[in-house]
This record gives sequence, C-alpha cells and structure tokens, in this order.
Amino acid sequence: MTIAPAVGVGAAGGGRSFRGVGRRGPRWPALAIVCSLVSVSAWLAAAPAFAAPVGATVTAADRSAAVSNANSLALTATYKVRARIYWERGAILVQSTASVTNTTALPVSRLTLNLVALVAGDAKVLEVTAGGTRVLVEPHGQTIVVPLPTALGPGDRTNVTIRYRARFNAIDDSRRPLLGQADNVLTAYRWIPWLSRRQTFATPNFGESWVTAVTPRVTVTLVSQTPLVYATSGNRVARRGNSQTFVARNVRDFNFSASPDYHVRRIAWRGVTVRTYQLTGSADALTEYAVDALKRFSEEVGPYAYPALNVAEAPISSGMESPALAWISTSTAPEDLARLVAHEVAHQWFYAVVGNNQAQQPFADEAIATFLADSLLGPDRSPLCSAGRLDMSVYEYGPRCYPEVIYVQGALYLERYRAAVGNDPFWAGMRQYYETYRFGIGGTRRFLDALDAASGYEGHLHAKRFPTLYH
Repeated sequence: MTIAPAVGVGAAGGGRSFRGVGRRGPRWPALAIVCSLVSVSAWLAAAPAFAAPVGATVTAADRSAAVSNANSLALTATYKVRARIYWERGAILVQSTASVTNTTALPVSRLTLNLVALVAGDAKVLEVTAGGTRVLVEPHGQTIVVPLPTALGPGDRTNVTIRYRARFNAIDDSRRPLLGQADNVLTAYRWIPWLSRRQTFATPNFGESWVTAVTPRVTVTLVSQTPLVYATSGNRVARRGNSQTFVARNVRDFNFSASPDYHVRRIAWRGVTVRTYQLTGSADALTEYAVDALKRFSEEVGPYAYPALNVAEAPISSGMESPALAWISTSTAPEDLARLVAHEVAHQWFYAVVGNNQAQQPFADEAIATFLADSLLGPDRSPLCSAGRLDMSVYEYGPRCYPEVIYVQGALYLERYRAAVGNDPFWAGMRQYYETYRFGIGGTRRFLDALDAASGYEGHLHAKRFPTLYH
C-alpha cells in the first residue's frame, strides 16, 4: 500500500545524547602532556591464519574499488597486535600484523589501512613488511597505503606487519583523546592499522571520518610496567605479570581505555557479561542503564552480538562507542547518564554489527542510535537548527548544525516515519536491515529500503530530505 507520513522536521523533537557535542560543549577535554619515546625492539611473530570473513555485504563497487586499489574494504584480515605502553612518558610502541586474504576476483597490488594514530598520536612508522619484504609506505592523513612486492591473487593471503610509535596527547584539539592521557586514564581509539579506504581525517564538526571492515579475529597483547586495568573490545584470555592478552571476534575495530584506578563490576545478563569500569560515578547506575538498553534493543532489533559489553568511564566530555565497549564521560550529569549510556549501547547494533561509512553517511549510525535511545527513554529536546538535508557527509555539515540535523532531526524523522507506518512494520524493517547487513556494511539508502519494504512506504517520498539518494 502507499503510505505518506509527514516526515519533515519541525520544531518539536526528541532529546539526544550526542557523541560529538553534549550540553556542556565539545566531547574532548583540553589536555597537555609533552611526551618522549625510546625505541625498543620488536617482539611479535607473523600472525597465523584464521577463518574466512564473516558477512557478505560488500557491493560490486566495493570489489571493483579494491581491485583498483582505491580501498580494501572488500578484503578480509585477522590481526595480531602487541603494544608496549610507556605510562610515564605518555607514549606507545605498536607492532601489528594483518593476515590479509584477497576475497575479490582479481589481483590486488596495494592495501589501504586506517590508522587514526597517524594524526591523533603523531605516529611515526618505523618499519613495514609485506610478505616478509620490507616496503616503503604512503601515509595520507589517517591512511596508510602499503604496496605489495607481488600482487595478491584471488584467494591468496599475505602478512603485513606495521611497527610504529606514537604519543598520547599529541594533538591539541577536540580529538586529542583518540589517543589521550588525562586524569590517570589512557584512551586509544583506532590505533590498530585496519583494512579500510582512503578518507580525509579532518571535518568541520565532530563527525567520525572512517569506515572499516569486520575481522573474524583480533588478538591484542598490552604490556605496561605500570599496573593497569583495561577496558577493551575483547575478552582477556591470558595474563602474565604486566602483560595482558585480549581476543575479540567479528569486530570492525578494537579500542581500549586503561587506568590503575578502575574499579570493575561484573554481572551476567542472558549469557552476556556486563562489565562496568568506574572512576567517579556509580557502577550500579552504569550497569542498570546498560542492561536496560541491552534488553530493549535486543527485543526490538535483534540479539546482542558479543559475549560481553564493557562500559567504562573516561575523561571525555560525552560518550564514544566501540564494538563491545562504550566510553562514558566522568563529567556526565546524573540526569544525563541514562540517555548517554543508551545512545552508546545502541551503537552496538548500528556501526558495530551493521557498519556504514561514518564519514559519508552519518545518518546510518547516528540518527538510528539516537532514535533507539529515544525509543527507550522518550524525547528530550527540540532541534536548534532549521530542517536540513539528512544525506550529506560529515565534511559538509558545519559544527553547529551537524548534531542538530543528523542526531536530533534524523531521529525525529524516524519517529515520525514509525508513527505513520505503524509500530510493527517499522520494527520489522529495522530487524530485517540488521539481519541482512549483520557484520557487513549497510548505509542510509539500504536502511530506508528495508523500512520501506516492510511498511509499503513509497521510497521516492524520502527525496526531500535525502535528495542525492532519491533522484
């Protein structure tokens, strides 16, 4: 049937927990530490081979781009990483081996990997080997392009090892805690070289500028002479002295925060281990809000995908998501905590399990996550900017109206759509999208198509707010 809801955004709207901007200003606090670094030798042997890739939602265009070396999202890799943390110096030395398989139909001669530490940590690449041969790499902002000595044929595998050193607090802007150290806590985000595509790091707002593929397995060993408690995207599988090893499966990145001051609470919820890492707030509140979100989103969208959920306080000014991990600001007001936790937990479904190009299509994770948090807690506030397009990239929105349009208006668009088409068809479409692109790459048009298929809504009616997707 034909359904035409009133989906334009007006003054009334829902409240949001912004990862990019909170009520108290930008997400990242100002920090200042001057770091030095000493070189140490490498420890890590080449990574062993693991299983074939999970998911199968890369497009023909993705595969074509991989063959032309524009991006490596259609390939698959497992990762084995060892990092030595120099707490007093504010530095880190990393050796990462990616075991890469060419899952395209044609040879590939270069690999493209995302490494945010190149910018956030002023990382210096010390050595890169591909197939055991030392190669010269081409860093471009947050991207490393690795030329292969011999083209990788279809089905072939090679090991690429990258060794680099970086500094915490190397940049003096809002993104400092992507590799930061403050208030006796380290935060490390997208610090592992990971199959990706080349994209610009800088944005005029707080939008994320990356996209990465899911790995079947990543193994990370973290070593520090300072005893640390780690909140990571994985489960700890070994500990020996100050060396701890973690494993995560079916994740598209592996991030961590660490502190000697973390107090950990663990509970079990329907087979999921929920861990909260507390510094200043209430572990009981963090746990309660995380479980409330897990329960609601599992029922409405689909089962939670990971064996554990880790929620850690961190010295940031709002929240930040990772697969199986969420950072929550230590300065969050009690009345804002439930909404912030719900928003970050919602990202476990949309960006962690169902990925998207967060730079090119931020609606596909931020608007959905905001809508899910509102579906649990109810609306909070109205948008502060006039109705805007919902199909632009993070590079096109200004700093003031990016969160107002993508988060606030985006969630309001979905709420009005739900009200118009009906609750059951709406959630059926949401569940279908989640299952179809599980551990793959979705996107805004794919999401709206899934909703429309379940509800009967005529897709061309989205054109006003998504003109580039419907023309």
